[in-house]
Amino acid sequence: MSQPSTALPSPQYRFSKPERLLRRRDFLRVQGGGKKFISPHFLWFGSPSPTNSLRFGVTVSKRVGPAVVRNRVKRLLREAFRQHKALFPQTLDVVAIARPESVAAALDQVRAELALAARRLSGPPSAHSPGRRS
Repeated sequence: MSQPSTALPSPQYRFSKPERLLRRRDFLRVQGGGKKFISPHFLWFGSPSPTNSLRFGVTVSKRVGPAVVRNRVKRLLREAFRQHKALFPQTLDVVAIARPESVAAALDQVRAELALAARRLSGPPSAHSPGRRS
């Protein structure tokens, strides 16, 4: 019998602490400026990163459901991002806000929406992109 592998994922598939948005002011900066994209299950925001590295943050409010449900949504988003972070420019901060509909989302749906968000947030700014909020 073979033993289960204990090998760590390769560095390109990890989601390390420097790749995470952790501070409230960073979340507010990304949401207040830059680009916004709305998908069926999430709101996506992208803004140039002051650290010149790709960072990802997730917000799931209590409107989405109880803690178990919110944690599942966060795990799905982080897993999809971990697998597909190469789709985003390396100088972008990205925030995903879960909508109540995200409870029913499967990993494949989250991946598809993340890929679409990567294309929309990576492109040139549109003429009718949202302005800064105060």
